[in-house]
Amino acid sequence: RPELASSTAEIGARHAEVELAALEGWPDFDVMTSYNSMWEDDEHRWMVGVSINIPIWRDRIRAARSEAAGRLAEAEARRRAKEDEIRSAVRQ
Repeated sequence: RPELASSTAEIGARHAEVELAALEGWPDFDVMTSYNSMWEDDEHRWMVGVSINIPIWRDRIRAARSEAAGRLAEAEARRRAKEDEIRSAVRQ
């Protein structure tokens, strides 16, 4: 049934959202390099940088996790309702 396939795909997407929301609590690291030929001294031309983004707004992260979990539960409930509807139609 295409309706069930659609529901399965939606549940997979919602699982991915839950996993992504869980990763929001981890710091982000970024490494950067650049070359600027406008500097007269050779040792000043190359630049290397590192940035760290530390998630300190925990309430926002918790809210995003809760929202993602709620959307997953909603998608699973819709699938169960669709399965029940199909079973009922088959019985009739």
